[in-house]
Amino acid sequence: MAQKAYKKPPSLFFCEESVRSGSMAAKRSPIIELFRKFYYQIRNHPRVYVHITNRRYKIKESLFPKDPLISEIINSLRQNGIAKVDVASLFGPKKLDSLIYWVREKESELEIDKKKGFFRNYGIFCPPFKAEPNSNPFVQFYLEKKFLQIATAYLGYIPLLHTVEIRKTIPVGDAKPSASQKWHRDPEEKRILKIFLYLSDVDLGSGPFTYIVGSNPTSKGPWSRRFPQKLPHGVYPDANLVEKFTQPGDLLEATAPMGTIIFCDTAGLHRGGYATKNERIMATGFYSSFKYSELPPEFTAKKVRGQVSKLDEVREIVSGN
Repeated sequence: MAQKAYKKPPSLFFCEESVRSGSMAAKRSPIIELFRKFYYQIRNHPRVYVHITNRRYKIKESLFPKDPLISEIINSLRQNGIAKVDVASLFGPKKLDSLIYWVREKESELEIDKKKGFFRNYGIFCPPFKAEPNSNPFVQFYLEKKFLQIATAYLGYIPLLHTVEIRKTIPVGDAKPSASQKWHRDPEEKRILKIFLYLSDVDLGSGPFTYIVGSNPTSKGPWSRRFPQKLPHGVYPDANLVEKFTQPGDLLEATAPMGTIIFCDTAGLHRGGYATKNERIMATGFYSSFKYSELPPEFTAKKVRGQVSKLDEVREIVSGN
């Protein structure tokens, strides 16, 4: 498929799916693919990745304020690759109200996703993001200081809020799973953080997010080495092989009520969105390295000079301003 020419997004926040993913469709020669494989193997070595690739964005975790719940989330991510909390426990009981209101207002404007037909898009947003109070409530949600503290501590560097997506999953009935409904690991990075927010109640018929606990590549469990990424690409292992190795307790099927937040390293094995009976509405915030190859068009990484020590400074960097 030919790469589409970049067109300026129609608004400050909206980024067309074709623009955001166009480079992924580009075909490369076997020689270039071989070079990229070698490059990403070196680039993703833990010491190289933190101390060289992202050296400008390193920050001391000890500079952040201590919070028992945030520490628990970070520790669970490091050990299991996933953590789950209620939005009220982090931000209070009213945090969800403006987000639900925005979704309801956009219900008549849903668009069919161009890559995954089982999705209906409320909006896909890319940096640079404005930090004014009147900007999109989901952008502001994913720029919350507590999220930035968790993302920076887990990844080991100040990340970029790469994409914010709000989507409805449509039930597919008896159709076979496809795309991200299958087991897979996300590409390029050895450590990836996505934060999901359920905007509807999610049961087994709604396609709950499902994760193999401890499959994040930087953990020490056996699943961290099974079906590894084929860097710089991810991997889609055969479902029968995954089930062959699965033991009781390995799977976390995140059935949960509206307002549940899931923190997840999606370099681990996961699947979701295979809704057979009920719709699922979910927001996703993706935090990437500033060195991520699929950065939004015309985005220029901000050079960080000196030691960043305040979450206000981190917020400005993460928003891409």
